[in-house]
Amino acid sequence: MTSGLLVISPHCDDAVFACGETIAACPGAVVATVFAGRPGTWVPHTEWDRLSGFKSHDDVMGARREEDRTALERLGAIPVWMNFLDAQYGDNYAVETIAEAMTEVVQRMRPRCVLFPLGLFHSDHALTHRAALTMVVTHNDVKWQVYEDALYRCIPGLVQRRVAELRNEGYALSRINRGATFDALAPKRSAVECYVSQIRALATDGRPGHVDAYAPERFWALASPRRRVHHVPR
Repeated sequence: MTSGLLVISPHCDDAVFACGETIAACPGAVVATVFAGRPGTWVPHTEWDRLSGFKSHDDVMGARREEDRTALERLGAIPVWMNFLDAQYGDNYAVETIAEAMTEVVQRMRPRCVLFPLGLFHSDHALTHRAALTMVVTHNDVKWQVYEDALYRCIPGLVQRRVAELRNEGYALSRINRGATFDALAPKRSAVECYVSQIRALATDGRPGHVDAYAPERFWALASPRRRVHHVPR
């Protein structure tokens, strides 16, 4: 299977919140969500799940996958769900374990471009980023870009610090100035609204809401020192 665009998402909602317009502009794009595994019935109900409107013994990830499926259908995209558990359920994974699973997806989909998160703030985002980063050198036929994680990119200084860290590690980054695609604005808004459970939790006291999901999408082309930076043709 060949897909022009593969977007790697830490959780169900992250890719659409950060890249929904870009996904809508690339019909047939694939969104691979890393932490979409279903916890066993013995795993305690979490505070986040309660705030999201779920009750004990609800199939939380089944419901979140359905939100994701509906959202991606509105963008003309295809979901792929990996079976790793969200950090809130207590599991820890090695970077190599996540990277191996990602590599299998990349090899199966054979994308021309892969977008993955800058890896801001949340441990699952950082792990997703680090795992994807291991493939940048080994997959020379792919154009690599990082997207600024919606919501977390609003934390002052966080994006700048992460970009500086990558450059210190020897990676080349250049900002991509990609304007909004008018035809993709409405589909993205419609897709974002599908994540009812997460929007509900984000609206609770002390949390940022989801308005940043409607802000302009921001990307960086990324390459290791052995590769020239590429931009995705539009």
